[in-house]
Parts: sequence; structure tokens; C-alpha cells
Amino acid sequence: MKTKILLLVFIALFAFKSNAQITGSFSSTVLFNSQSRAISCYVPTNYDSTATYQLMICLHGMGDNSDNYRNALINSLSWNTVFPNTIFICPDGGDDQNSDFSVPVGDEEIIQKSIDFAKQNYKIDTNKIILQGFSLGGRSALKYGLDNPKKFKGLLLNTPAVQGLDDALNLLPTGAYYNYTNPTKVPIYITYGANDDIYQYSTEKILDILIMNNSIVKLTTVAGVGHTIPNSTFTAPCIPFFNNPYSAPYDLEIYKIEMPEPNCDTTFFPNIYVRNLGSDTVYNFSTIGKLDGNFQFTTVHIGTLAPYHTVHVGTFLHTQSGIHILEDSIMEINGNKIDSITSNNKLSKSFTIENTGKAFPLSEGFEGNSDYWSFPKTGSMFEWYQDDQVFRTGAASIGALNTILLFYTNGDVESFLSPVMDLTSVSNPKLTFDYAYNYHKYTPPYFTSDVVFADTLAISISTDCGANYTTLFKKGGADLATDSVPILNPLTVDACFFIPTANQWKNKVIDLSNYTNEQNAIIKFSYISNQGGCINIDNINFTNIVNISEKDVANDVSIYPNPATDNVYIQYTATENAKMKLYNLLGSCVMQGDLHSGTNTIDVNHLAKGVYTIEITGENWAVKKKLMKE
Repeated sequence: MKTKILLLVFIALFAFKSNAQITGSFSSTVLFNSQSRAISCYVPTNYDSTATYQLMICLHGMGDNSDNYRNALINSLSWNTVFPNTIFICPDGGDDQNSDFSVPVGDEEIIQKSIDFAKQNYKIDTNKIILQGFSLGGRSALKYGLDNPKKFKGLLLNTPAVQGLDDALNLLPTGAYYNYTNPTKVPIYITYGANDDIYQYSTEKILDILIMNNSIVKLTTVAGVGHTIPNSTFTAPCIPFFNNPYSAPYDLEIYKIEMPEPNCDTTFFPNIYVRNLGSDTVYNFSTIGKLDGNFQFTTVHIGTLAPYHTVHVGTFLHTQSGIHILEDSIMEINGNKIDSITSNNKLSKSFTIENTGKAFPLSEGFEGNSDYWSFPKTGSMFEWYQDDQVFRTGAASIGALNTILLFYTNGDVESFLSPVMDLTSVSNPKLTFDYAYNYHKYTPPYFTSDVVFADTLAISISTDCGANYTTLFKKGGADLATDSVPILNPLTVDACFFIPTANQWKNKVIDLSNYTNEQNAIIKFSYISNQGGCINIDNINFTNIVNISEKDVANDVSIYPNPATDNVYIQYTATENAKMKLYNLLGSCVMQGDLHSGTNTIDVNHLAKGVYTIEITGENWAVKKKLMKE
């Protein structure tokens, strides 16, 4: 028995020693959640068992596997030379390759299992463990790193695939994902490509949230690169950043300036945020603000500002109505300390103040800069954009796209605001605009039954500078659509766009006559997400009179028999619903009702003999026909 035990111990030690001596690229497995999980490794070929090594745990993106990812890092990007004396362990995401490493719950602990594997077989410096991830692997690395900051020297995130604004804000239906209470405890180095249109918004939003939560974080944007891992020029600097994230003893940054939108008051309060990127604590500092190039104010902040913490600096300004530029600059730090890095000491912000409403008429086709129109930024990819491919007239319109193929946006609202309008300047104010819209519908086998994803357009008015709004118009889905057939089963983002023909535009007229006493009114256009649709708006006009042309709709309406005795049939061929009113010679309305596309039957048997006028009205048109009752 003793001989057998000694033999088993020898075999185990030999197996351990053999595994520990493997260098270069190789694959292995670990027992995880009662299953064998693949891990792909690289160990420097000159591995020295007497030396300690840096460890990098690398998480691949959706649809990839650990072998491919390890080969890309080592063979294509040469990370073994970019990060010398480093052992790379790439765990496989498992059978569910279309999700990240936190699905199912507990699956993220393969990260710890990979660390354990490296420590059992190689000599690892436990103070030099880096968690890296690309795309959804980067999202997983961010989550796990924030949950377990003490395990890592730093997080290297190459285009972390944060799933939109709701994900960044922890508003997904699955609940909170990121632990924003821990970002001060681990340095985070993020890279993303300037051409990565899909993840630009969520990367910038997650960065802002981290900074506002005092994270030790740095972003490197790579020009000309899309959704990929950049070359060593942009990744290698993460190591010196992890070693020493402080740029200098004293380095203050004007991080951002926020202005209220809309802004109707000549006295206002900009929000200025200052960030300490230096290694030393700042106890007081001052800034100088300029408005349109002229000295305007000095602010002095007294209070503790620790390294990588951000503070709000409040002030108030007074100026005239118009378009302005506010510039704020760092001046003194701790009385007489020198900020040796001055490139981030100054920031400017353009803004608009409108305390007097613009007189009618006013038009906007979104061809140029759209002065005095406001487009508040939420950080969502689901936002209004200038569209030079779809327009009714001119060379552009404003559009928005939403789809389940991108991010969860349900209930999100993206809005743009008109200039402040003086509705007292005309007697009969109207708002008119052209629009084209269609929604998305999926059928089996893509869903078990028909499913519609249809957004809503809402238009509202404010008479108190945006504090409160009253709805003027709200439609969505088939009621808003300008095509009779939805976009069916779109499986690519390109297929989700609606490219309207000339006949697939509608014009809408909104009566503003109830607000003729308002001198400072704002109109808000809001696109409300229900996860699907594509909309374009063009030729917004604020006018006094709307011309109604009968000839444009006369062919859509026919009335027979005429003269009539019992029933009148109104043949109506347009797709939108309309209203019908019947007037006698005295101008009194004797009948009214709704008209639908097709044949509508009107019972006139009870009416006295004589001549009547039938008036049929749509959203922005009216047609009148004479009817003889016998």
C-alpha cells in the first residue's frame, strides 16, 4: 500500500512539473462548474522558474473562442513582445458564445479559475495581474474588475461592448450590472476606434460615469480604426499607466462644462467640473471664466480634491440673448503650486440664450447648422441625426433609427427643440412638417408569433422654458406609418432603415391658435422607443396660414348617387382616416362622422329636400362637395 501511495504522489508531482514546464502557445482544460472548460495559454519561451511573471487574463468577444483569441493576441498583435515577461491565459466563454462571461450567473468565476491555474503551474507576481477584454469580453472584464478590484493591477478594456445607454446606466431589465462604488480601487485603461460607430456612444457614456464616480481611468481614441484591438502603440501605454497613473504632482483638468437646455434667461448657472489628475491632493484652486473672449468671472474652490476625484464648480453669469462661447481656465493651485501640464487647463462651450421669442414665419430643413434649434445629448446611439440620404426636399432631413438588433432602448426618449417662438406675432399660428416613418414586424420562425416593434412620435409645447410640456400630437406604429406595409423581418441594421418614395411622405399641420398669447413657446419633437422604427422629418414650418388645396385630394373622394334620396355612398381611397360634416344652406352642421378607406354609407333619408355641402377633412387638407337631396 505504501508503495502505491508513493507512486501516486510521484505521478502527480511529475504531471504538475510537466505542465509547469510547457512554454509557448498551448491549450489546456480546467474543471469548472463540474465541466471541463478550455483555456488557451502563452508562456514566454524563455520562462525561468526562479523569476516571477506578470499575468494577463484575456477575455474574448462574442462568437470567438479562446484558441483564436490567444492566437490573435500572440501571433497577430505580438503581445508577447508588447508585454514582456507576461503569461497570457485566455479562458473560453463556454457553449454560450453569443453572450458575455457573466452569463449564466456565476460563469464569470472562470476568471478566478484561470488565475488559479496560472498560480498553480507558474510563478506569478500576484501584484501584477491584469484583466483584459475585447468587445463583450471587455464588458465582462469591466464588470468583474469593478466587483473584484483588489485582484487586479489594472483593467485593459479594448472597445468594451457596453450595450447602450441603458446598460451604462444600470437600467437594463436584468438589473444593475456595474458596481460604480469601486472605480477608485483599480486603474482602468480603455481604447476604442474612432470609426466604431456602434460603440462610440456607450463607450463615451461609461467613461463619463466612471469619471464622475472618481475612477482612475484613461481613454485612448484610435483614429481610423473600427471595432478591433489597436496595435501596440495604443495598448502598451497601459502598463506605465497602471504603474503610475498620475501625470504630475499637480495637474487639474477642466473636464466638462454643462449648460441648461433650453436657456431662456439671461442670468444662468453653468455647471463646470474640474478633475484632479495629479498625484497630490488639491486643497484650493481658482479658475477664470471668459464670455465671448471677455473676462467675466473668477471662481475660488476651497476643499479637498483627492487624486482622480472630480468636483463641481458653481457660478452664475449674466449676458444677452444670442449665441455665445464660455471659456474656463485653471489659474492657481494650492496658492502657488505649478500645474506643469497646461493642455487640459482650458475648455470652451458654445451655448444659446433666447429670452425673446422669434416671430413667424420660421422654417427649418436641416440643411445646415440649424441655429437656435437644440439637440440635447443623452449618450444614446438612438438619437436624432442629420440625414443627407433621405429627404423630401433640399439635401437633408433629420432622422432617427431604432432596432432590436442594436441595444435595449425601450422607453427611452430622444428629443430636439425648436427655437423660442413668439406666437403673438400672428393671428392663426400653425406648425407644419413633412415626415416619413415605418416600423418593424417579425414573424415566425424569427419569433414564435408575430411581434411588432413600433416607436412613437410625440410633439409637445412648453410655455415656461421647458419646465413643463403639453402634448399636441402623438402617434406610433401603424397610425404613424407612411407605408401600408411594415418593414418585415429585418435581420441586418441596413434592412431596418426606411427609404421612402415620393409618395411615402406625409404632411402634418398642428394648430397653435390656443397659444396666441404666448411670447416664449418651445416646440419639442420626441421619438419614444418601443424598440423599432425609422423616421425622417423635413420642412418644419411655423406659419400663419396653411393653404388647403382641393385638387390634391379630389381624386380620393367620390360621392354617389347625386341627387340622392335614401343613402349616399362616399368612396374614399386614401389610407388615412378623415372626418365628414354635412352642412345645410344656413351653414348648420346636420350630420358628422368618421370616414375610412373604402366605401362609406351615409343615411340621408331623414333630411329635408334641398342642397347640402359635404365637407371632408384630413390631417392637412379639406374638400367640399355639393349634394342634392330629393
